[in-house]
Amino acid sequence: MTADGSLDAQCLCGGVRIEISGRLGPLVYCHCTRCQKASGTAFGANANVRNELAALITQR
Repeated sequence: MTADGSLDAQCLCGGVRIEISGRLGPLVYCHCTRCQKASGTAFGANANVRNELAALITQR
């Protein structure tokens, strides 16, 4: 989280970066096989964000 309360996120290669301003929705843990494959763990942790709170910063 940044000093102004926003969140910055990026993919592993840095090709896509987003900034989220405002509150995240509820945190949900999903144990389906797709989330397991995507996270490489036993579950995926996900939170909803309203579209108007997310901004695409860079995309390769």
